[in-house]
Amino acid sequence: MILSAPAQAKNSSQYPNRSEAANPDNFKRILINGRVVSMASVPCPISDGIINCALKKLEVINEPAFSIDGDYDLVQVFYYPNTDQAKTAVVIAQQSGLMNDSVRAIRYRVSFQLEDGGTSAATWNWVQYGEQVQCARGKMAGKWIKGRCL
Repeated sequence: MILSAPAQAKNSSQYPNRSEAANPDNFKRILINGRVVSMASVPCPISDGIINCALKKLEVINEPAFSIDGDYDLVQVFYYPNTDQAKTAVVIAQQSGLMNDSVRAIRYRVSFQLEDGGTSAATWNWVQYGEQVQCARGKMAGKWIKGRCL
């Protein structure tokens, strides 16, 4: 198992910091294929808002296997680089209180690239999906990991 950066911290239930969110290697890559690829890769108009876009993408990639109901405890947005005209954004959406005896919480990472087609035509284009889980029991209890909780 590979621990995420804050897994060594005493309060590992805290939200990820900017540098952890920036690194896709801190998250297990979610692979998508089939018809989901075309639906999940459709650009979102910038006017829809990046959080709404990310939540719609998560609904598509997790259906029907996980049937996420969209009830997230925390949603964070990070823009890279830190300028007025950011071209890359990462959205972290976290759910806790899951009905699972081995997983306490799950965190999704959705990264986007801004395609500037003019003010009204600008879109957020999907780049990558990832996830982490927080284990509820065992030696990994309370830790955010990329693997499976045992």
